[in-house]
Amino acid sequence: MPPRPKPLEERFWPKVNKTEYCWLWTGRPNHYGYGQINSGGKYGTPLLAHHVIWEWWYGPIPDGLCVLHRCDIRLCVHPGHLFLGTRPDNMADKVAKGRQLRGEDNAGAKLTWPQVDEIRQRYAQGGISYSALGREYGVDFGKIGRIVRNEAWVHPSSSPRRSPIEICPPPGW
Repeated sequence: MPPRPKPLEERFWPKVNKTEYCWLWTGRPNHYGYGQINSGGKYGTPLLAHHVIWEWWYGPIPDGLCVLHRCDIRLCVHPGHLFLGTRPDNMADKVAKGRQLRGEDNAGAKLTWPQVDEIRQRYAQGGISYSALGREYGVDFGKIGRIVRNEAWVHPSSSPRRSPIEICPPPGW
């Protein structure tokens, strides 16, 4: 019989580095960059670390709500940096903070930077619709519109990523 895994709380806290601003998860992140810990040890259900701490501090997460980060750091588990919101709230927060995954950094990207540049050039030349470009490149016309208007696939140099120190709240926040 395999040994019983340590309780979740005993496994959780050694993976938290409390910095001056954030409590950073040092354990394994998931493929989206959020802290992850398994519920029952090595073979348990994967749990998001910021969800675990939310429930310890504040109680269950209501259906339909997400746990969002005020500090904009995916690995932060500081309960004071977390708040609840809907998925649209999460998307609006992401856009307001300039946190969209940039182009090919997004694992789900169907396009490459050269294709995006080509789409913008072709649309600027006129004579082709969002729908036609979407069919040609295998994405919906709404995505083409966001690309053309620079709402999607914004070049990284136009909105550089910020360090946690620049965007985490000051002590006592």
